[in-house]
Amino acid sequence: EKHNNAFKSQIRIGWFNTLCGFISQDIVQLQQEHYTAIESRKTGTTWGSNLIKKLWNITHQLWIQRNDVLHNTEAIHELSGISPLRDTIIQEHGLGLDHLPGVYSTYFHLPLDALLKKSPNYLKKWFLVIRSAREASSIVPTIDEFSTNGPLRAWIGLSAID
Repeated sequence: EKHNNAFKSQIRIGWFNTLCGFISQDIVQLQQEHYTAIESRKTGTTWGSNLIKKLWNITHQLWIQRNDVLHNTEAIHELSGISPLRDTIIQEHGLGLDHLPGVYSTYFHLPLDALLKKSPNYLKKWFLVIRSAREASSIVPTIDEFSTNGPLRAWIGLSAID
């Protein structure tokens, strides 16, 4: 009965609060009684404190793993807009210089298939230069997500939409 009550009191606290370090006093008391019964010098309070540290460590490791997946893989780029970026680069590359000053010609020397194999950061920089030049020349021949979507523009580094 004592065990059941202790576990029920922990369940009432909830999993989220447990992972945040809230342990039922009933659980701690039950552990203390166990230590007393086996004549251990350990205490239920120390056990509870160590349990909280272990739970925090588990939570921290989960957070690190989640951030690693997000920031050290292509996931962040997929969530940020790499797909529309690739589509728009195909359009931009297809236009070529199209009234842009000759200084930008080197950006079109790389074949499209080779360009699209570059890293997301390289693609962002390439697009930023070309789109900025087109916008500065008031030459944006097509309306795409990067001409209308503020967060996508910010992700690339383009100025805000007026």
